[in-house]
Amino acid sequence: MAVVRVHAYTVKTERMNDLMALYREFGAFVKKRPDLFTGMRSWHAYSKLAGGKLGEIIEMAEFENLGAFESVHEAVARDKEYTTKYAELLQLVIPGSYQREIWSSVA
Repeated sequence: MAVVRVHAYTVKTERMNDLMALYREFGAFVKKRPDLFTGMRSWHAYSKLAGGKLGEIIEMAEFENLGAFESVHEAVARDKEYTTKYAELLQLVIPGSYQREIWSSVA
């Protein structure tokens, strides 16, 4: 059964351009290192258009199953380039706003 990993966070308004640059780098990284992302079906990031807080972002990555998510998570956690970029992302985020969830399909 497919699962979706959801990350939600609020980016410091003045750092939004930096976030867009990191997303471009992430896309290039996935193409360069597809071996780390075996089992990930898709990845998308969205910014809120109306309502809520300015700078809210949601990332959604779909995986074939929970085991595929765990494999990808373990692989990227060992990759120095990925962990460096992830640390850069966290510098853009308003402290206390980062949430992580795993969702499963019900229909």
